[in-house]
Amino acid sequence: MIDAFIASRKSRWDQLEFLLDRVRKRPLSALSTDEIEEFGLLYRETTSDLAVARRDYPSDPVVPYLNSLLTRAYPYVYARRGGKARAVWRFFTTDFPATFRRCYRLVLISFLLFFVPAMIAYALSASSPEAAAVLAPQGIHERIQEVRRTGRWADISAPESSAAASTIMTNNVGVAIRAFAGGMTLGLLTIYVLVLNGLMLGSVAALAQQGGVGLTLWSFVSPHGWIELSVIFISGGAGLGIAKAVLLPGLLSRRDALVRAAQDAVKLLLGGAALLVIAGTIEGFFSPSLAPPWLKILFGFCTGIALYAYLIFAGRKARDSADQSGPDTSAE
Repeated sequence: MIDAFIASRKSRWDQLEFLLDRVRKRPLSALSTDEIEEFGLLYRETTSDLAVARRDYPSDPVVPYLNSLLTRAYPYVYARRGGKARAVWRFFTTDFPATFRRCYRLVLISFLLFFVPAMIAYALSASSPEAAAVLAPQGIHERIQEVRRTGRWADISAPESSAAASTIMTNNVGVAIRAFAGGMTLGLLTIYVLVLNGLMLGSVAALAQQGGVGLTLWSFVSPHGWIELSVIFISGGAGLGIAKAVLLPGLLSRRDALVRAAQDAVKLLLGGAALLVIAGTIEGFFSPSLAPPWLKILFGFCTGIALYAYLIFAGRKARDSADQSGPDTSAE
């Protein structure tokens, strides 16, 4: 049954793919009037095919293939004119959080690649000085002694806060870019960056706890850490998406799978970079402040709630409205 379904409709899917290749290289206006009309007709017919496939063959790979095809065609069929400000507003209110939701499985894998090594490093460093010597960054013992003396994890004075915030942003963006760019190495560099950072954080947390400055560490990390670490996971997910497109393109050609993954990855990276500006500002000004630890931890918890409320719920109404005439781009 599924073979007959595909055979009877594949010619129009191929034609829609052909026209998509045309408009990707040149503006939509470069098509003739007949081709533009054909493009719209093929889109509507393929939308109908997707509805039938979801109803009759929900587990077959043809469903994600058609959804991907329609997702790529949708912006050309329902293109809207607007200024740059409107495009930026739409990106942050709809496109970025929708892309996060679509790629959440890859982001979750990225999180586990960080979190599991962190827990292992914490357990090993807490129980074995030899393991801690290997896993922890150099100078951490001296740093802990300094923290015990000053009572502050990072001693940044008010005049230095602006410069510190700028430096922190640059460093955080660099980590995110490395996690993203690692996708071009079939994900190996992405995995390395995530695992390495997880191991370091886990070992530092264990040694700080043993040194009696665990609360000082977490009260410093909490205000900015929810955003900062989440962006690293998002960037890692983007890198893994690039690797997946190369290794497991599915029904798409490897080139089309890579183009789609790159589009998602760029959106995730740009959105993450904006979030890192917020995280870097918090880390430069509030995290090292003399505010009480409970307030810093509560502040961080609130930023985490706000961040994930935004990523999970932002733009759903607009996306759902668009999906009444377009593909399901919020989940696959």
